Parts: sequence; C-alpha cells; structure tokens
Amino acid sequence: MLRKYIHHCATLIQKTYRGYIIKKKYRIALAKMYRFQEIVGAMVCGKYKDIVYRKSRMEDKEDTQKQKNQENNPRNTGNGAV
Repeated sequence: MLRKYIHHCATLIQKTYRGYIIKKKYRIALAKMYRFQEIVGAMVCGKYKDIVYRKSRMEDKEDTQKQKNQENNPRNTGNGAV
C-alpha cells in the first residue's frame, strides 16, 4: 500500500515538473514569435526603423540606469579605503 502511494506521488511530481518545463519553453517561443511578427509587420508598413530606434533607446536607458547604479554603489578599489 505504501509503495503504491509513493509511486503515485512520484508520478504527480514528474507530471507537474514536465508540465512546467513545457509551458516555460512555450512561453519563450511565443514571445520570440510575437517579436518576429512585429518586426515583419513593421518592415511591410515601412516602420522598421521606428522599432529599431525604440529598441536602441530602451538599451540606452538600461545602460544609463546601470551607470547610475554603479555611481551610487562604488566598489572597493583595493587601496585600503572603504
């Protein structure tokens, strides 16, 4: 009886884990597909440069945010000063 219960529990754990992995992979693939559709649609409409510009602006914003974080949290330079 105990052995049957252990096998049942193991099956449920495996089922849940496998479902999680598949859903995670599907979510990533779906995001890539939507991004691809956005780019192709923009190329057809002639708005591709707007998407590229928007993406580069977002990357610039992230870079400036990283620089601000580094300025606010300086690392130890190794000269003994803390």
